This record gives sequence, structure tokens and C-alpha cells, in this order.
Amino acid sequence: MNNHFAELGDVWKHLPLAEILRITPPRDYWETHAGSASYALTESPSRLHGALRFLSCAPRDPDLRGCAYLQALRSSPGVYPGSPALAMQTLGNTASYLFCDLDPESAATLRAATAGFEARVIETDGVSAIYRAAQLARVDPKDVLVHIDPFDPYERVTDQNKTPVELAAWLARAGYRLF
Repeated sequence: MNNHFAELGDVWKHLPLAEILRITPPRDYWETHAGSASYALTESPSRLHGALRFLSCAPRDPDLRGCAYLQALRSSPGVYPGSPALAMQTLGNTASYLFCDLDPESAATLRAATAGFEARVIETDGVSAIYRAAQLARVDPKDVLVHIDPFDPYERVTDQNKTPVELAAWLARAGYRLF
């Protein structure tokens, strides 16, 4: 389970993600490294400079007070939505979802959070799973947003697997939208 949530890097990542999903919603949303659906928003030094600071400053900023990320943070006080929860809050039932994560605890939170949604949670290497899904999918790639968020962008699980960077290049050439 990720213990580095709601830090400044998550603000930089989740703020544009929520806006992209709001402005140009995809029909399908796929994640290679989904993590948990949400986390208890506890105080820590890094969160005080991340999501907690954003929560205190954004309402006073005319450009941020109406953003989808702030709305998501305010929707469940004391809870930090991971990117899967951000996607589901923003897109609702207008999209289908594919979430991948190796961690059994994270996958369990995703399964619980996706009840009532058209969603698949795969507890496996997300790079390989998304590559297979893209090869087999009967969708227009322009209707899919793929979120690739690895800890190591050059990690290769086996010699036959793509790295996250190689997956991103392959998906881009195939016409998929990437984040």
C-alpha cells in the first residue's frame, strides 16, 4: 500500500488529471499502477505541503476554487481520493474502468470502490495487462485514457515485458490518449 499519498507530487499529478477528465472525458479509463481507491487524509509534514495546503489555499484562488480536484477533495472530508476514485467521481457511470495493481490490499479497496461501476480490477502487472487489453480491445483508441504512473518508468518485470516508457510509446503510436 502506498504511504506517500497526498504529497505535493500527488497534487501536481491529480490536479491536471481531474481537469483533463472533466474537460475531455474518455469512454474508457485504464490505469497501470492504480494503488488504493482512497486513503485516510492524516496529517504529515509532506501532506502539509501537499494536499492539505492545497485544501487551505485553493478556495481563495479564483482559478482553483472551481476545479474538479478541489471538489473531489471536499467531497469526502478526511479522505484522500487516489486517481481511481478521482476518475470515478469525475466520470461516474459514463465510462468503463480497468484498474491494475500488484498489491492485494490496494486491489481489495479498488474492488469495493468499483461496486456499481462497469469496472475490472486486475491484481497483476499493470503494464502487461494494459498492453494485452489494448491489443484485444474493440474500442477506438481515442476514446481511452491510459494513466501510466509507475514507481520506476524503466522497470521490466520479465524479459518479455515492456517497460512503462515502452508501453507509453506503443500506446501513443496506436492512438491512445496518455496521462
